[in-house]
Amino acid sequence: MNNRFAQYLANHRWPTITARLLLAVVFLFSAVVKTLDPYGTVLKLEEYFAAAGVEWLDEGSAFMAVALVTIESLLGAALLVGAWPRTMARLAVVVCSLFALLTLWVVIANPVADCGCFGDLIVLSNGATFAKNILLLALSIVLLLGVRQRRTKLLVAVVPLVVGAAVATFASYALIDQPFVDRFPFKTGTNLREEMNKVYQEKLQNSYVICRNLHDGRTERFGADDPTWWDESEWEFVEMESPEEESTIEVKMSDFAITAGGLDITAQLLEMPMCRLCIVEDVSRLSEEELAKMRALTMTFIRRVERTVVVTASSLKAASLKFPGVEVANMDAVTMRALLRAPAGVVTLERGVIRQKLGLGVIKNPS
Repeated sequence: MNNRFAQYLANHRWPTITARLLLAVVFLFSAVVKTLDPYGTVLKLEEYFAAAGVEWLDEGSAFMAVALVTIESLLGAALLVGAWPRTMARLAVVVCSLFALLTLWVVIANPVADCGCFGDLIVLSNGATFAKNILLLALSIVLLLGVRQRRTKLLVAVVPLVVGAAVATFASYALIDQPFVDRFPFKTGTNLREEMNKVYQEKLQNSYVICRNLHDGRTERFGADDPTWWDESEWEFVEMESPEEESTIEVKMSDFAITAGGLDITAQLLEMPMCRLCIVEDVSRLSEEELAKMRALTMTFIRRVERTVVVTASSLKAASLKFPGVEVANMDAVTMRALLRAPAGVVTLERGVIRQKLGLGVIKNPS
């Protein structure tokens, strides 16, 4: 059967060419999407490591993320131009086999919500991801059986090498600083006060109160912003009806909240003429060099008489020990990752407007 199929592929080139081009498009698309926001791939890898109980691999997650997009881009570009056909066909089979085995485990154990194959741009269910990888594995086998070995011209060989190097460079830079495409609500230039007020007004318009008339006992439903029910001599409040929020893993504008000692200080920070949010997701994971840089940054901002807050998902006690004499506050880790696509850095606010976002890696001189 295999010999007959191989003979068919030898006599008919279209299945091999189709398989090669489809694989090329998928690998290139996957690499480009991940390159636009490589920090998302880092976080996804750390999810896998946590699920497998190998959190010690977190230290290498950034390198692995860059290596992954480099391999995908190099493989995709090589398949597209036909460079090293036999070698790339074998590599495609190996990569697709590994992806298929990984997603088989994901389907069985369900350790993550989605595989992260196409970053955050396209989210597939675990079952759909496994089916996709089985299809890609089948295409890679067709390619391996039907490909013909030939020498690769120098000009053709240069293309995948250049593409791989470019993707690795862009992904590395985006990891150090910020992603090329920010798909979250907290983009640079966003007026947080206005956007959060819109969310509040929208919720208010879709909320209702049930009140009981004090004279005849009848109940009536009013809009939350309808002043009729405010008359306490006529109406008694019974209950509030608010719209149910969709259950979603997406970060929303309404998720933005900064608390300190149980108090929500978001509003006062958004009112400040200048406010520096020194983001440190996990203070225990800062190296000594990174900690020294962050301390120097906070001291520089404080000397400029700018409101400076170290915002973390760690405990306030732990943060205070690392940053003595500096105001510390908490933010949800998921929201923090959407605000700044880096484990540490600075977000500058001017009266609630996001003016600048910098990952710690691109800040050369704290002064």
